[in-house]
Amino acid sequence: MDIVDGLFVKMFDTLNEKCAKELEAINKQYPFEKLKYLRKTLRLTFEERVHMLKEAGIEVDPFGDLNTETERKLGQLVLENSTILYHAMPCHDNSKYSNSFDVFIRGEEIISGAQRIHVPEFLTERAQACGIDVCTISTYIDAFRYGVLMVDLE
Repeated sequence: MDIVDGLFVKMFDTLNEKCAKELEAINKQYPFEKLKYLRKTLRLTFEERVHMLKEAGIEVDPFGDLNTETERKLGQLVLENSTILYHAMPCHDNSKYSNSFDVFIRGEEIISGAQRIHVPEFLTERAQACGIDVCTISTYIDAFRYGVLMVDLE
């Protein structure tokens, strides 16, 4: 998330600094509001997102995935900021959540990412817990068993 955060801030800074004339010309033909962004992107936990939605009168499953309509509503709630979800690694301090993220710009999700489960046995266990027939994803699991290079950075 730090890399994505820094990347977007650098891109927006560079566009504003080096492409001011071009942005002005585009704005004359296709008017747009200047992009607002923070030096350090606002980061909300999934639990905080659910709380924001509930305060706005939208009931969501606190452990489920947000559908497109709900994500758009959340995007509207954080519109002035850019914010940074069976195969995502469970969060180390609350396994009901995953180590994953969504990035919103101008109220729209533009990218998402997650720490993937890369241990074949754990991936098999998680798939079974979610009611997925492991036979249907065996080649995916085998990729981690036989072909995916895993590097321990610690």
